[in-house]
Order: sequence, then structure tokens, then C-alpha cells
Amino acid sequence: ISKHNRKLFIVELVVRSNKFNKILNTVLNYRKKIKGEIFHRALRNGKIDLDEVLKVLGSYGFLDDVILIKSKAVDMYSILTELSKDFGIKAPRMVIINTATPNAAAASFLPGRSAIAVTVGLASMLDKKQLKAVLAHEFSHIVNMDPQLIFSLISLEYLLRIAFIVNMPIILGLIYMPVSITILFFIIKFLEIRADLTAAYRSGCLRSLIETLRLIERRKFVNDSEPLRRLIGWFRWFDTHPPLSYRVERLKKGVSKEALRLRSIFLDGLRDVAASFGRLAFK
Repeated sequence: ISKHNRKLFIVELVVRSNKFNKILNTVLNYRKKIKGEIFHRALRNGKIDLDEVLKVLGSYGFLDDVILIKSKAVDMYSILTELSKDFGIKAPRMVIINTATPNAAAASFLPGRSAIAVTVGLASMLDKKQLKAVLAHEFSHIVNMDPQLIFSLISLEYLLRIAFIVNMPIILGLIYMPVSITILFFIIKFLEIRADLTAAYRSGCLRSLIETLRLIERRKFVNDSEPLRRLIGWFRWFDTHPPLSYRVERLKKGVSKEALRLRSIFLDGLRDVAASFGRLAFK
């Protein structure tokens, strides 16, 4: 995505289920050719001509199997420039990943040398305000230097692991492993909460961020507000995100400059963990 290549154009097809694999194989085998023909024949004045798209699909023999076709154009560059002003940093590079899985991620060496990746699945699922809220979350990771902090935490855990394995009895090393990994991912979860709050504070996207988290929750069929699931969400390995229900509840309390402090975020999270333990014990 750049100033001269600012929009993401998405064509979405709904096809007959018994023809899905056949059509998918055709699209995968001729992906670049099909996309190129659609780009040159159907893209006019910043819009997609669906009649031309249908002609392209017809030339590959699966037009009769298309039940529904729709298109979407998202000005990704405008969102990027708006957020760079909100956060006061140079706009990071943005790359698009052509997968249906809705996701976004940030990578950074320094705030001025950073990049954000967005999947087509995320851009197709959200409206512009919701997409801006998600990207504000990624901008927050960049300005808070979370990628560097996470790398440092993982490196420290790895060095400590080696020290335990080399210098301690095997049984202590076996105890250390699950404890250290649990603590590591528990701590990282608070950086995600801070990114939510920073995004809402810097870009004013509080309501849109709540809407987006609820949409993700429904899409994943997640209900982690029940005490046991909430606790599992807090202590789950290899998942950097805290329970979705907690993220929504924390945002609904509002956000202020004082609320962005890690100490405050950490204490709020610990209180939720304790409350979940309490509800579970007296259930």
C-alpha cells in the first residue's frame, strides 16, 4: 500500500458447495492470470465493474456456479495517514496478505522503521471505522515498542531456561518450563490490553474497537466470560491475547491517560483473575 497504490480491491464470490473444490483449484492454478484480467478489464475509475468480472469468470467455465458476487474497495492509505497523525509517527509500511483469515500484525525495529500486515479476510469483514480501530491497535504496539519488549522477554526467558537446565537438577528444570512459559504469556497479555487502551485514547476509536472485538467474539463462537473459561484465557500458552470478554469490559470502563500506565493495567488484570478464581470457588 502506498500513496500511488492506496486502495485494496476485493471481489467476493459465493459458489455452489458441490463445486467449491473444483472452482478453488481453478482459481489457485490460474490465480495471477484471473486477478490480472479482473484488474485490467473490470477496474474503472477506482471501482470494480462486476459485469466485467462475471465475463472473466465465464471464460474459465464456472460462471453458472456463482450464486452471489460482490465487491469492496478500501482506501487503506487514507487510514494509514490518519493514524500516523493521531499517533505522531511516520506512517509504517503496510502489506496485504491474501488470505481469508481475519488478522493484522505489527513489526517494528524503531517507531520510524515499522510495518503492519493486514489480511484480506480482515479488510473484507470490517467497515472502515472498525478497520481503523484494529490498525490503531497495531499502531499502539509500534509506539509502545511492544515488538522489542516481547523479543526481550522471550530472549530473557530462553537464557534463564538454559541456566536452569545446565545448573539445576532435571526435576527443577521440568518444573521451571511450564511455570516460565505461563508467566511469559501472562505478562505479554497486558501489552495487548495497553494496545487496546492506547488505540482508543489516541484515535478516539473506543466504540468501534468494542464493536470489532464483539464481532470477532461472535465469529469465533467465543464465550469466555464464564469463570473457568476466563481463567483459561488468562493463562493459555502461545496466545498473547487476554480473554475477549475482559478486553470488552475494560474498554467499556473508558480510557484516560492515567489508565495507560502498565501498573494500572496490571493491577486491573490481577483483580479480574482473582475475581474469576473467587466466582469459580463459590460457584
